[in-house]
Formats: sequence, structure tokens, C-alpha cells
Amino acid sequence: MRAELGAVLLLLLILGGAALGYRLFFVDAIPGVVLQRVEGEVRTHSADGSHASAAGERLEVQDRVSSGVGGRAVLSIGGGAELSLAEKSTIQLLSVDAEGVHIALEGGRVDATVRPGSRRLDLSAGGQEFSSSDGDFSAAVDEEGNLSVRSVRGSLEAGERVLNAGERLGPDGSAAENLLLSVDWPPARTAAARVWVQGRTEPGARVKINGPSGPLTTKAGKDGSYKIEMLLVEGENKLVVEATSQLGEVVRSESSLVRDTTAPTIRVQISDQRP
Repeated sequence: MRAELGAVLLLLLILGGAALGYRLFFVDAIPGVVLQRVEGEVRTHSADGSHASAAGERLEVQDRVSSGVGGRAVLSIGGGAELSLAEKSTIQLLSVDAEGVHIALEGGRVDATVRPGSRRLDLSAGGQEFSSSDGDFSAAVDEEGNLSVRSVRGSLEAGERVLNAGERLGPDGSAAENLLLSVDWPPARTAAARVWVQGRTEPGARVKINGPSGPLTTKAGKDGSYKIEMLLVEGENKLVVEATSQLGEVVRSESSLVRDTTAPTIRVQISDQRP
């Protein structure tokens, strides 16, 4: 009986040592995802609860990191690769291994830098999958799930397509180099006190119109359309339409409208013709 008990204990010691050795030589040898810099309101959410994030903190799989207004964080994913978290953003660490890191962008914006020799970065965002082994890119998801992605350097695998440097993917799935902005301007001269300025841009983009009545803002709809009513003053009115994408890209268009309420002058000439 004692011999059997000793054998069991010996087996347990061997198994425990094997598990410890595996962790030391394989698990702990894999570089983790570490919060390199933290600014402002940033919190880490784990199975144990939520706490203020701190520089040097190592994330575990399934941990979330969220930033508030003015909050920012930079995550080191190994080999010089980084993921920057903008304000009002949330990410979740899905998996880590020797080959790469898989992160989900649940909302907000991230900017990624992946260098040759570093681990691959896989990003899930807006129901799509992206992957890069050598490139810089930005991705953003708004509260309505609109996704925008831009490749800055290198290449970014986006499903079956590849985004090269300078190419972007809009919320509607279209690929273009620049943010779209079209404006249907009202007539150049009018007597009306109010006019509608409308057009189309990227879905979810913020649209601002600067004019005599001050800046007015709205958000483009799911089809990218927008419409804002503008108050005019007598005389010349300079209007500037500005669209800002989720990625921070800005494009502008401007025009001048003249409001003229002066009644036309009518001249009547009466000739004195007597028989």
C-alpha cells in the first residue's frame, strides 16, 4: 500500500514539474501584450474586476482595455510592434501565441505599427478580420458599428482583398484613396432667409458647416447623406462644409451665396403725346 502511495505521489510530482517546466519554457517565454504608456482615464477589465490601468501592466487573454474622454494607451505586442488606443475606445485581447496577437476593436479607434520580424497582428473589427505582418494602419468603429480602415504603410489583409499604403476601406465596404465629400449648394443668389445645404460623404462621418449663423454639425446617415439648414444674412454669405471621418481625415468644400432682398427698381416712362 505504501509503495502504491509513493508511486502516486511520485507521479504527481513529475506531472507538476512538467507543467511548471512547460510554463517556464513555453508559456512565459512567449512575449505578452503590455501596456507601454497610459494617459488620462484608462481602465483594465479582467475576470477579477476593473481597475485603473498602469504602464508596465501585462494583459491576460480576454482582458479588455477601455479609455475615457482624453484617455489614451499604447500596447506593446512584441518585436517593436505597437497598438495605440485613442480616447473613448475599447479593445479586447483574444489570443496570444508565438506567431501573433489577436485583438478585437469593440469601439473607437486604434492605430497600429507592425514591423518586419515582429509578431503578426490580427484585428477583428466591425464584423471583419484584418491582418498585418509589416505595415501601419488605422481602424475605427463608431457606436452604430460603422467601420473605417486606412492602410498607411506596407499592406493590410482585409478578408479577400489587400489594402496597400494610401488605400482605405469605408463603412459601406467601398475602397478609395480619399474621403468623399459632395455638396449640393443652393442657388448662388437668393432672397430666402434660410437654405438647405445637403450632400453625401462617408457613413458615420461628422459634418460641420461654418457660416454667418455659426458652426452647425450633424452626422452622416447610413447611406452617407446629410442635410443642414443654414440661416443667411443680407449680402454675401461664405459657407464652408467640413467632413471628418472616424479616422480623423478631414475634407472641405466652400462656396459663397448672396442673399438679396432688395426690391427691383421699376422705371415707368410716360410720354406726353397729345393730338
